[in-house]
Amino acid sequence: MPEIIGNLIELGSKTGTQFAAKIVELGHYGPTTIPKSDRACEKPLESYRRYEAQLDSTFKDLAEERSADPEIQPRIVRELWRLFHATSRRG
Repeated sequence: MPEIIGNLIELGSKTGTQFAAKIVELGHYGPTTIPKSDRACEKPLESYRRYEAQLDSTFKDLAEERSADPEIQPRIVRELWRLFHATSRRG
């Protein structure tokens, strides 16, 4: 059972747990409805994973444009992810 802010929550499936974890990772707080159907959880999870992969590819391209140093590029990508998450949590 996952624990969120000290509360154990029974979600019923691995997919439901992954769905809830992604919501928390993205900074959403407060009451949230988690679909009971695995399929209802899988569709948005898969869609968001594709979005993350596309963003990661874009961030890598931007890093390569800004530095030819293979040691600096991953640091740029990490910083872009940090900024993305900080911005998305503000609203």
